[in-house]
Amino acid sequence: MSFRRLPAARGARTARRGRGFQRRLAGVMVGLVLIVAALIGASHAWRLNARIMESTQDKALTLARAVAAEPEIISEAARISSGPPPSPADLRTGPIQRAAADITRRTGALFVVVTDESGIRLSHPDPARLGERVSTDPSGALAGRDEVTGDTGTLGPSAGAKVPVRDGSGRIVGIVSVGFESGELAEQWLRDARWGILATLAAALLGVGASIVVSRSLHREILGLEPEEIAGLVTEQEAVLHGVDEGVLGVDPDFTVRVANRAALAMLPGVTVGAPADAEHVPDELVELLHHAAASAGSAASPLETGPHTGPRDAGTRTVVAGERILVCTVRPVRRRDADLGYAVVVRDRTQVQEMSRELADARALTAALRIQRHEFSNQLHTIAGLVDAGALEEASEYVLALTETRRLGSGMAGLECIEDESLRSFLAAKAAQAHERSASLVLGDSSGLTSRLRVPQGLQDTTTVLGNLVDNALAAAIAAQTPSPAVLVDIVEHDGVLHLAVTDTGAGIAEPELAFTQGYSRVPSLRGEAGGHGIGLPLVRRIARARGGDVWIGARAGTEIAAPELPHHWTGATVCARLPGVLLPPREQPDHP
Repeated sequence: MSFRRLPAARGARTARRGRGFQRRLAGVMVGLVLIVAALIGASHAWRLNARIMESTQDKALTLARAVAAEPEIISEAARISSGPPPSPADLRTGPIQRAAADITRRTGALFVVVTDESGIRLSHPDPARLGERVSTDPSGALAGRDEVTGDTGTLGPSAGAKVPVRDGSGRIVGIVSVGFESGELAEQWLRDARWGILATLAAALLGVGASIVVSRSLHREILGLEPEEIAGLVTEQEAVLHGVDEGVLGVDPDFTVRVANRAALAMLPGVTVGAPADAEHVPDELVELLHHAAASAGSAASPLETGPHTGPRDAGTRTVVAGERILVCTVRPVRRRDADLGYAVVVRDRTQVQEMSRELADARALTAALRIQRHEFSNQLHTIAGLVDAGALEEASEYVLALTETRRLGSGMAGLECIEDESLRSFLAAKAAQAHERSASLVLGDSSGLTSRLRVPQGLQDTTTVLGNLVDNALAAAIAAQTPSPAVLVDIVEHDGVLHLAVTDTGAGIAEPELAFTQGYSRVPSLRGEAGGHGIGLPLVRRIARARGGDVWIGARAGTEIAAPELPHHWTGATVCARLPGVLLPPREQPDHP
């Protein structure tokens, strides 16, 4: 996969879009804050205005009731209602006009108007209006109801009240209308609303500041990305995660798995999205690798603990054995604009590659054995030809019989005739030739014997994988010990349908048996951490054996004399044993079973 660098102009446009997005976000939030503040202020103002209006109307109603209860007002209104209507001149100097003017002056009301039973004004602040019918509807009060009003009359808009005037018998003889000027109400509203307006403006300013801070913080949290870039990242994530064969994991700085594609979940069954990366079923090697990556990145102490053995391997890439799979895991820290985003883990399945590498190595070893045998056969044929040319036919015949009896034409490893399975026999012959090329010997123990055939392909594959790893490890240890005659002893026995293997070497043994099955550990110190798979053989074969219900264990270690007096070697190395159930065909399925 290749990546192209963004041109400088495009990067500048992205930066401008990022600032534009931040301004747009801040603008939207500021607008919302101002709208909310305006709505709250308007609601407060409306409620305050309604409260002031209601209070003023109550005040006007109280004053109107008090005026309507004045005896002078009652008696004069009753006299005028029962007789002919007085002239405006009489009304200007009459007791009702004088009383109403005095009450208006003392209470600060806009007007105090008294009418007769037909709605004709008996008092008014403007004397020219006396004797006229009131400009607002008096029917409610004349019907005997107390009313509060918010009308506009001859003196302008006002808040007031109207109440009937009753004589001693309860008959309505007029009405009293009291009003207070709306301008005074506005002044009172401004006085009362001043602190509410200041509080609303302060809340709006605080909301604007908070909106700017929140927009900047949110912009930082999304790493300065634009909405279209975030949408593109989601698309790319789906395409990358589910469009590749490798497993991909995203682990946050707290070592929690946040992202995992299907390949990663298939290769690492113990991994769960949303669970800690050090969960119980996650391979220890991967946990250790994450810990080393965190330490190498200079982050804070990781909650992940290392195992008992940590080799000198690179913390970025490590071979991990998960079940029967051989995985190569690579961990890289992820950062953007100096922000620690966690770790990206790439998991590659190398099981088939390892198997093909081993098969190739076995094929090469078999080829080398055939090449050696070809030279050996050529020399033997030259000897036979020389004897025939010399006329020594009897000597030639004896020579051929001797070669046939010792089976040197068909095998480079003595005792292979006790192994009935041709595939396993060829495998051992190839390993013997490989040991011979390395100036070592591969010896088949006298107690060995296998009359059953291996299941093909899985039984043969598991057997050759386990035996091949054990033989390779033993050869490496025997050669590293630099003994005069490095050798490896192989014992193959079947018992009750179960295949038993034991591999003994002439090396220095296993000094740290508790670490023998630890990932990355090698009994040859010089091979620890070396590329090519060293340090995964024993963990792999143990998992293969245990998957079949068997096991692999250490039978002996350095300093233990191995009883094999019939062999010309000093067997003081290590013995590794294996038990493999289910790799042999049952008797009824054997090819020569009757």
